[in-house]
Amino acid sequence: MTSFAASFPSPLESRIPLGGLLAFALLALWTVGCGPRTEEVNNVDTGPKEPIQVLFVGSADTASAIERFWNAEAASPMEAASVSLAEFTATPAERLSGFDVVVYPSSLLPELAASELLLAIEKRQFEDDDWNQADVLPREKGFVTHWDGDAYGISLGHRPWVLAYRADVLEAVGAEPPRTWQEYRELADRLASPPPGSATRMDGVWQACQEPMAGNWAAHVLLARTGSGIRHRGAYSGLFELGRSEPLLTSPPYAEALTRLVAARPLVDSTPASCFQALVNGSSALALIPLPTQSQVGLRDDEGEAGPQGDTPSAGANEVGPAMGLVRFAVLPGSEEVFVSSREEWRRRDEEESTSVPYLGRPGIVASIVANSRRAGTSWGFLQWLGGRKMQSRLAEVVPGSFPMRYSSLGSLDRWLPEGLSQAAVDDVFEIVRADNAALVAMQPPRYPGSDETLRILAACVERSLGGESPAVSLEQGRAAWLEQIDSIGPERFIEWHEAGLGL
Repeated sequence: MTSFAASFPSPLESRIPLGGLLAFALLALWTVGCGPRTEEVNNVDTGPKEPIQVLFVGSADTASAIERFWNAEAASPMEAASVSLAEFTATPAERLSGFDVVVYPSSLLPELAASELLLAIEKRQFEDDDWNQADVLPREKGFVTHWDGDAYGISLGHRPWVLAYRADVLEAVGAEPPRTWQEYRELADRLASPPPGSATRMDGVWQACQEPMAGNWAAHVLLARTGSGIRHRGAYSGLFELGRSEPLLTSPPYAEALTRLVAARPLVDSTPASCFQALVNGSSALALIPLPTQSQVGLRDDEGEAGPQGDTPSAGANEVGPAMGLVRFAVLPGSEEVFVSSREEWRRRDEEESTSVPYLGRPGIVASIVANSRRAGTSWGFLQWLGGRKMQSRLAEVVPGSFPMRYSSLGSLDRWLPEGLSQAAVDDVFEIVRADNAALVAMQPPRYPGSDETLRILAACVERSLGGESPAVSLEQGRAAWLEQIDSIGPERFIEWHEAGLGL
């Protein structure tokens, strides 16, 4: 197998600190051989020798660019087409007819896999030296591409949730990035007004902290805030009791997280792009968002894991100015205590447990082989090429929503990030990716057919609480709506779907 050292950039080739590289190297070596159980992909093409057909859910420009790159290098031709997200989700089986490969937002994978529209990939395919599985980041070869223990595609990267902040504002008040949600709340209170000595707006337009609330983003923010209070190594899910259809929505961690979210008074129509732009404009100091990239228009309109509201370049996410160099990033705040639902009590986290818990409701892209493909062998070759080391830097330019999914591409993180960021900010992102992939536990989003409805219900809880309703009452109403959704699915089927989405 190709060695890890050969696939990772040298310190001279990379802008990342040597210490960070060594840490990631050790992590990569630890993960070698931890491949998932998978079904077999037939390597023998059964159809005529004709172009493989690839469907891109989203940008037509992406489809034409990838077709051009492939046909310039490969012996077997490829034809690409594109379809809007709305058209695809309306009739996915119909839209996939006649195609060999589909490239799409990863949040759609559970429904496509559960509907048997995708082909599972055999474990030995990932052991091919040409693929170099040891070079793939742990998060990108596990949860995001799997359903019920089987791999149904390859990841083209996912952006982590981060705490973005203005370094000049924190410096002006002598503060460090908050480690806990309590510290985050206290810092927001200190920054009720922009501090003197920072490059912020003094015209009365000021919001200390920004959190996206439009559409289902509010649900993602609540889950990101809840994760560190409910997830530990003894809890396999932060959403439902394992093996049962009982929601955990009314447990203390959710109530605490929603109460703190309401106290932050976020703007109800904000998106990740508008939150980040407020930071750059100098009208905010802190933002809880998925990491911004060069292009905020993902294949799912950057709505990530849910909803119709999207970010666009017109929202200002790509604006470059002197203040961009003042933006820094940190891991999400966390909690020094975690709630153990089996004992109905809080306990202090162990020394080896991080206070910060990553949230896996991350915007990202997956490529899969269609179940009725007659050219599965060539299609796997296309996936190997698309997710290979050589294509990584190209993805940053032509696939909105992509992100590094290999260790060897982390040395060029700046290709994905907004122009004008400082080297310190790029280093921040490297450390966040390292921590995200090394974390022992993470908070999962809903991940099964019907997840969008689950998130919509949760977003409505947040909306009602922001409107003045008690968080406890809002969450109880949300729990009742979740149970109604489960009843419509069927409790036994729901339990199977929930555990399949967790990879259990």
